[in-house]
Amino acid sequence: MSASNDKYLAFKGSELIKSGSLLSAALAYKEDIQTGSGASILIFNAMNGKQVDVDIRGSHQDIENRYQVMEPQDSVEVSDAVTEKKRGRPKLGVVGREVTLLPRHWQWLDEQPGGASATLRRLVETARKQGSAEEIAKKAQAATLNFMSAIAGNLEGFEEAVRALYADKKNDFETQISSWPKDIKQTVLRFSELAFK
Repeated sequence: MSASNDKYLAFKGSELIKSGSLLSAALAYKEDIQTGSGASILIFNAMNGKQVDVDIRGSHQDIENRYQVMEPQDSVEVSDAVTEKKRGRPKLGVVGREVTLLPRHWQWLDEQPGGASATLRRLVETARKQGSAEEIAKKAQAATLNFMSAIAGNLEGFEEAVRALYADKKNDFETQISSWPKDIKQTVLRFSELAFK
Protein backbone atom coordinates (compact mmCIF):
# COMPACT_ATOMS: atom_id res chain seq x y z
CA MET A 1 0.00 0.00 0.00
CA SER A 2 2.47 2.55 -1.16
CA ALA A 3 -0.04 5.38 -1.26
CA SER A 4 -0.44 5.51 2.49
CA ASN A 5 1.83 5.81 5.53
CA ASP A 6 -0.84 4.35 7.82
CA LYS A 7 0.25 1.18 9.55
CA TYR A 8 -3.17 -0.04 10.73
CA LEU A 9 -6.74 0.27 9.47
CA ALA A 10 -9.83 -0.05 11.68
CA PHE A 11 -13.10 -0.97 9.94
CA LYS A 12 -16.52 -0.84 11.52
CA GLY A 13 -18.57 -2.99 9.20
CA SER A 14 -17.73 -1.63 5.75
CA GLU A 15 -16.64 1.81 7.00
CA LEU A 16 -13.02 2.80 7.61
CA ILE A 17 -13.21 4.56 10.99
CA LYS A 18 -9.51 4.98 11.78
CA SER A 19 -6.15 4.68 10.08
CA GLY A 20 -2.80 5.20 11.75
CA SER A 21 -0.91 3.54 14.58
CA LEU A 22 -2.02 0.37 16.36
CA LEU A 23 -2.64 2.50 19.44
CA SER A 24 -5.02 4.83 17.58
CA ALA A 25 -6.86 1.84 16.08
CA ALA A 26 -7.15 0.16 19.49
CA LEU A 27 -8.46 3.36 21.10
CA ALA A 28 -11.02 3.81 18.32
CA TYR A 29 -12.12 0.22 18.92
CA LYS A 30 -12.40 0.83 22.68
CA GLU A 31 -14.41 4.04 22.18
CA ASP A 32 -16.78 2.31 19.77
CA ILE A 33 -17.35 -0.57 22.21
CA GLN A 34 -18.13 1.93 24.97
CA THR A 35 -20.78 3.66 22.84
CA GLY A 36 -22.41 0.27 22.31
CA SER A 37 -23.00 0.50 18.57
CA GLY A 38 -22.97 -3.28 18.26
CA ALA A 39 -21.15 -3.34 14.88
CA SER A 40 -18.01 -5.44 14.79
CA ILE A 41 -14.66 -3.73 14.38
CA LEU A 42 -11.85 -5.32 12.42
CA ILE A 43 -8.30 -4.00 12.54
CA PHE A 44 -5.88 -4.74 9.69
CA ASN A 45 -2.15 -4.40 9.21
CA ALA A 46 -1.85 -1.94 6.30
CA MET A 47 1.30 -3.63 5.00
CA ASN A 48 0.19 -7.25 4.68
CA GLY A 49 -3.61 -7.03 4.92
CA LYS A 50 -3.77 -9.44 7.85
CA GLN A 51 -6.34 -8.98 10.58
CA VAL A 52 -4.86 -7.96 13.93
CA ASP A 53 -6.29 -8.74 17.35
CA VAL A 54 -5.98 -6.02 19.98
CA ASP A 55 -6.39 -6.16 23.73
CA ILE A 56 -8.71 -3.32 24.79
CA ARG A 57 -9.13 -4.35 28.43
CA GLY A 58 -8.72 -1.69 31.07
CA SER A 59 -8.64 2.08 30.81
CA HIS A 60 -7.42 4.27 27.95
CA GLN A 61 -4.16 4.62 29.88
CA ASP A 62 -3.81 0.83 30.08
CA ILE A 63 -4.25 0.60 26.31
CA GLU A 64 -1.77 3.43 25.74
CA ASN A 65 0.77 1.66 27.94
CA ARG A 66 0.19 -1.56 26.01
CA TYR A 67 0.47 -0.14 22.50
CA GLN A 68 2.62 2.97 22.73
CA VAL A 69 5.42 3.15 20.19
CA MET A 70 8.87 2.70 21.63
CA GLU A 71 11.32 5.42 20.57
CA PRO A 72 14.40 4.06 18.80
CA GLN A 73 17.69 4.33 20.68
CA ASP A 74 19.87 7.23 19.51
CA SER A 75 22.92 5.09 18.96
CA VAL A 76 24.63 1.98 20.11
CA GLU A 77 28.32 2.25 20.86
CA VAL A 78 30.53 -0.67 19.94
CA SER A 79 33.88 -0.99 21.59
CA ASP A 80 36.83 -1.19 19.20
CA ALA A 81 38.26 -3.96 21.38
CA VAL A 82 35.20 -6.14 20.81
CA THR A 83 35.06 -5.54 17.05
CA GLU A 84 36.99 -8.27 15.30
CA LYS A 85 38.73 -7.68 12.00
CA LYS A 86 36.89 -9.29 9.10
CA ARG A 87 37.98 -10.20 5.59
CA GLY A 88 37.02 -8.06 2.62
CA ARG A 89 37.03 -4.31 2.12
CA PRO A 90 35.05 -2.95 5.09
CA LYS A 91 35.34 0.69 4.01
CA LEU A 92 33.55 -0.22 0.77
CA GLY A 93 31.04 -2.50 2.48
CA VAL A 94 32.51 -5.59 0.87
CA VAL A 95 32.36 -8.81 2.88
CA GLY A 96 34.61 -11.72 2.01
CA ARG A 97 33.09 -15.22 2.15
CA GLU A 98 33.97 -18.57 0.73
CA VAL A 99 32.20 -19.66 -2.46
CA THR A 100 32.34 -23.27 -3.61
CA LEU A 101 32.02 -23.86 -7.35
CA LEU A 102 32.90 -26.59 -9.81
CA PRO A 103 36.08 -26.14 -11.87
CA ARG A 104 34.11 -25.32 -15.04
CA HIS A 105 32.32 -22.51 -13.15
CA TRP A 106 35.63 -21.03 -11.97
CA GLN A 107 37.00 -21.28 -15.49
CA TRP A 108 34.00 -19.41 -16.91
CA LEU A 109 34.24 -16.73 -14.18
CA ASP A 110 37.95 -16.25 -14.82
CA GLU A 111 37.22 -15.57 -18.51
CA GLN A 112 34.74 -12.79 -17.73
CA PRO A 113 35.77 -9.10 -17.76
CA GLY A 114 36.55 -7.80 -14.29
CA GLY A 115 37.25 -11.20 -12.78
CA ALA A 116 35.21 -13.60 -10.68
CA SER A 117 34.08 -11.19 -7.95
CA ALA A 118 32.84 -8.49 -10.32
CA THR A 119 31.02 -11.07 -12.46
CA LEU A 120 29.33 -12.64 -9.42
CA ARG A 121 28.22 -9.18 -8.23
CA ARG A 122 26.75 -8.39 -11.67
CA LEU A 123 24.92 -11.75 -11.81
CA VAL A 124 23.46 -11.24 -8.32
CA GLU A 125 22.28 -7.70 -9.10
CA THR A 126 20.65 -8.80 -12.36
CA ALA A 127 18.84 -11.66 -10.61
CA ARG A 128 17.69 -9.33 -7.82
CA LYS A 129 16.24 -6.82 -10.28
CA GLN A 130 14.42 -9.47 -12.29
CA GLY A 131 13.04 -11.20 -9.20
CA SER A 132 12.07 -8.10 -7.25
CA ALA A 133 9.19 -7.01 -9.52
CA GLU A 134 7.67 -10.48 -9.34
CA GLU A 135 8.18 -10.66 -5.57
CA ILE A 136 6.53 -7.27 -5.08
CA ALA A 137 3.53 -8.37 -7.16
CA LYS A 138 3.22 -11.61 -5.15
CA LYS A 139 3.34 -9.75 -1.83
CA ALA A 140 0.72 -7.26 -3.05
CA GLN A 141 -1.51 -10.13 -4.21
CA ALA A 142 -1.17 -11.86 -0.84
CA ALA A 143 -1.93 -8.65 1.08
CA THR A 144 -4.95 -7.95 -1.12
CA LEU A 145 -6.27 -11.47 -0.61
CA ASN A 146 -5.71 -11.30 3.16
CA PHE A 147 -7.75 -8.13 3.44
CA MET A 148 -10.45 -9.16 0.96
CA SER A 149 -10.96 -12.57 2.55
CA ALA A 150 -11.52 -11.09 6.00
CA ILE A 151 -13.83 -8.22 5.07
CA ALA A 152 -15.27 -8.89 1.61
CA GLY A 153 -15.62 -12.67 1.42
CA ASN A 154 -19.42 -12.44 1.29
CA LEU A 155 -19.60 -9.59 -1.21
CA GLU A 156 -20.79 -10.11 -4.76
CA GLY A 157 -17.96 -10.81 -7.17
CA PHE A 158 -15.47 -11.86 -4.48
CA GLU A 159 -14.45 -15.17 -6.07
CA GLU A 160 -14.26 -13.63 -9.54
CA ALA A 161 -12.13 -10.78 -8.14
CA VAL A 162 -9.71 -13.28 -6.58
CA ARG A 163 -9.39 -15.15 -9.87
CA ALA A 164 -8.76 -11.88 -11.75
CA LEU A 165 -6.18 -10.84 -9.13
CA TYR A 166 -4.12 -13.98 -9.64
CA ALA A 167 -4.69 -14.05 -13.43
CA ASP A 168 -3.18 -10.53 -13.65
CA LYS A 169 -6.40 -9.10 -15.13
CA LYS A 170 -6.61 -5.65 -13.60
CA ASN A 171 -9.68 -4.47 -15.54
CA ASP A 172 -11.66 -7.60 -14.62
CA PHE A 173 -10.57 -7.22 -11.01
CA GLU A 174 -11.72 -3.59 -10.83
CA THR A 175 -15.03 -4.49 -12.51
CA GLN A 176 -15.74 -7.20 -9.92
CA ILE A 177 -15.14 -4.89 -6.95
CA SER A 178 -16.85 -1.81 -8.46
CA SER A 179 -20.10 -2.31 -6.53
CA TRP A 180 -18.42 -2.90 -3.16
CA PRO A 181 -18.79 -0.34 -0.34
CA LYS A 182 -16.61 2.72 -0.94
CA ASP A 183 -14.08 2.30 1.90
CA ILE A 184 -13.60 -1.41 1.25
CA LYS A 185 -13.19 -0.84 -2.49
CA GLN A 186 -10.69 1.99 -2.03
CA THR A 187 -8.65 -0.04 0.45
CA VAL A 188 -8.64 -3.09 -1.83
CA LEU A 189 -7.43 -0.88 -4.68
CA ARG A 190 -4.64 0.49 -2.49
CA PHE A 191 -3.54 -3.03 -1.51
CA SER A 192 -3.60 -4.17 -5.14
CA GLU A 193 -1.68 -1.20 -6.60
CA LEU A 194 1.47 -3.28 -7.15
CA ALA A 195 -0.25 -6.65 -7.69
CA PHE A 196 -0.62 -6.29 -11.45
CA LYS A 197 2.36 -6.44 -13.82
